[in-house]
Amino acid sequence: MSQNSSRGNQQPTSPRRISPLYLGVVLVVVGFSLASVSDGISKLLTTGLPVLLVVWGRLVVNAALLVPTSLIRHGHKTFVPDRFGLQFFRAAMLTVSIVAFIWALSGMPLADALAIVFAYPLVITMFSPMVLGEPSHKSHWLAVIVGFAGVLVVIRPGFNSVDYHALLALLAGAGYAGTLLITRLLSRTEPPLVTLSFSLLFGALALSFSLPWVWQTITVDQLGLLLLSGIISAAVHLLINHAYTIAPAATLAPIGYSEIIAATAVGFVLFGDFPDIVTWVGIAIITASGIYIATTSSSSRVDPAGPTL
Repeated sequence: MSQNSSRGNQQPTSPRRISPLYLGVVLVVVGFSLASVSDGISKLLTTGLPVLLVVWGRLVVNAALLVPTSLIRHGHKTFVPDRFGLQFFRAAMLTVSIVAFIWALSGMPLADALAIVFAYPLVITMFSPMVLGEPSHKSHWLAVIVGFAGVLVVIRPGFNSVDYHALLALLAGAGYAGTLLITRLLSRTEPPLVTLSFSLLFGALALSFSLPWVWQTITVDQLGLLLLSGIISAAVHLLINHAYTIAPAATLAPIGYSEIIAATAVGFVLFGDFPDIVTWVGIAIITASGIYIATTSSSSRVDPAGPTL
């Protein structure tokens, strides 16, 4: 009787809920890991398909998955946003950035290219006072100098000419930084999903004009990989954006650098690439500089997604 009564007095325990901060961290890590998988697939595709065709296919799949959601939520603004000119400029810059990144991947290891792209917070720090009117501290400028020194360590320019793929990665990072600065301006009036969908549509349509010159027959395997890369990329956008709606940007921004670790793993599994000790030193310098800037200034809140190119 006493046992039964004691059981009867026990209150049912409610299931433990995952804290928003913890969930946000998990979503960011998973999202950036998937981004590396998508980039690895794109790199694999460039061994048999032109770069522009690979990027076009990826953007088409992205747009097909995300634009309908934007249409349901925001209607005609998906195609004609309020700040059309600024949206157009952002979309063009993002398209150039993605093309440059995938082109860089076609000729250099995934982790190396991504490390160079991760110089984008340094570029944001340089231009945010002019574009956004956000002040930057002297220590941030020192971090910029140190960070670019890390980029030079990865690129290793010498008496021989620098591999143009590394320069393309640097262009991708600079273009992405510009994209994020414009995103910050647009975020004051435009829904994020409209901005993303418009850019995807623009990129897919713009690259369609290149198809007569780059088109070639796509095999069933290549089509499957294109679809997989696009689906994963769309999932990454959703995961990262959701993470930043439930957890502080200042906490999540530095975690984006975990993508370099994921990229190293993907590059090793798919291509047998592994950064040498000098490259790791450069990656460490870039990462330390970026994390310092991200955790000590409002520039960490420029964009929730990080380099999900």
